[in-house]
Amino acid sequence: MELASRMLAEPGDARERLRTVDRLLQGDFAAIEAKLAGLKLPEKIEAWREFVRHYRTRMADPGAAPHEQVRRHESVRRMSAQRVRAGARVEADLRQVSADDPPVPGDLAESKVVLLTPEIRAKAAALGGDATAIYNWVGANIEYFPAMGQMQNSQVAMASGRGNDFDQATLLVALLRASGIPARFASADVVMPREDVREWMGVKDETLILSLLSRFDDFLLFPQVEKDRVVATRVWVEAYVEAESEKCWMVMDPARKRRSFQPGVVLTRPVYDRMAYLRAQKSVPPGETYLDALREDFYRRYPGQGFNQVPYSGSLQAPMPAAREPHYPVVKTRFRGSEVPAVRQHRMRLTLSPYGGATTYLSVDMVLPEVVLQSITLQFSPATPADPEVEAAFGGLESTPAVLAKVVPEFRLGDQVLATSRIPIAMGTILDLAVTHLPPVQDTTPYVNVNHHMFKAGETAAMVLGAHLVTDGVLTARISSFLSRAALGVDGRGDPRASGHCGAAISAPGGNG
Repeated sequence: MELASRMLAEPGDARERLRTVDRLLQGDFAAIEAKLAGLKLPEKIEAWREFVRHYRTRMADPGAAPHEQVRRHESVRRMSAQRVRAGARVEADLRQVSADDPPVPGDLAESKVVLLTPEIRAKAAALGGDATAIYNWVGANIEYFPAMGQMQNSQVAMASGRGNDFDQATLLVALLRASGIPARFASADVVMPREDVREWMGVKDETLILSLLSRFDDFLLFPQVEKDRVVATRVWVEAYVEAESEKCWMVMDPARKRRSFQPGVVLTRPVYDRMAYLRAQKSVPPGETYLDALREDFYRRYPGQGFNQVPYSGSLQAPMPAAREPHYPVVKTRFRGSEVPAVRQHRMRLTLSPYGGATTYLSVDMVLPEVVLQSITLQFSPATPADPEVEAAFGGLESTPAVLAKVVPEFRLGDQVLATSRIPIAMGTILDLAVTHLPPVQDTTPYVNVNHHMFKAGETAAMVLGAHLVTDGVLTARISSFLSRAALGVDGRGDPRASGHCGAAISAPGGNG
């Protein structure tokens, strides 16, 4: 068959080359049937004969068939993304807990999101197991980014060094519980002065960010914006600690950032001389010339520094002191409990289907913070006991004619099998892997992000979800884990709790994770 492929690529009359290739393939077809007869696999022989009959039917119109296949192959290699509106999920699991209720066992428990890994316990111990020290460390070391819903588990949040309200609360809860301190989540809509929003976001003018973050149906961080104040949907932690000679719940809000400010970058505006640029006949566009002048002025004024070292917003400071009551007036209580409700978590759905078909081969739903930045793969295995024998006879799966090899797909999380299909698929079948992002529900109908990836049955697909969370801290944790495990001769790829699974986010078919 390799000789036939080379013949097709040679110049000359197309029809004559096609006849020559056809004669070569007839010999290959006969040799393959003889090999199958030797294996005494009648069902495989019949499958092969059916393929040969199909081939001969197609050869009746030799001018059309190859070109149709080429066009189809090119079309399915393209990647598409679509946004479709989805119905709001019922918020039936928003269990309300009174602010005065005593701790319950769940307030000290580990979960799939509140992970009490060795790294989490070590950090808690390094901070003396003290609630105030832990709170101040999270507030002053974890950067904030605006987003709604729980995306990260505690281990990833600590490694990434950044997170929204939910993620920073998750990390703080884990560190407190690792120290034996009961801790729970609380969320409410609160009234904040615009000046506080400016400091929280680290911007000179909060108008733009308020305008953006109050418009998206699935991202109501600021559901109400007024002249002097805003209503913000917040999440914080309640820790059961000693205060004024008695045990009580104290509000800790690590994501409400307090930061220093500095003048920022002051540069001289370059003068752009259009005629001088044209006379110089430079190979770079004028915009690059302008940026080069800005960079030159920057390095002259700030020697040895980079743009990221002299921003307007400076370093993070200790958060607002813990208090018995929320730091801002509460308009509406969202939830309070040992865990974040499922409807406030980001979820992902992987669906495998034939390209252009309605059949679903495989589907699995996942909670994003439980699997974020872990290795997820789509793999294929032989469908019947006869398939390995056929593959061995042809020297492996890659060398086996596609029509003779049936495979079944499965999704894996590390070494754990998430789901396996019961439908055999012919090798080389064009497949559609749909990665659906289901954002958390608030008060409106959310949008669902769907990304489609096309490939062939038998090809292994690997992905991580939430690659936007990869930071230097994540990569450092991943490398350190690999080095330590290599030194011990241990392979921790199958352990979802291992710190090594916080990094190596090479691609993110899930999009925004």
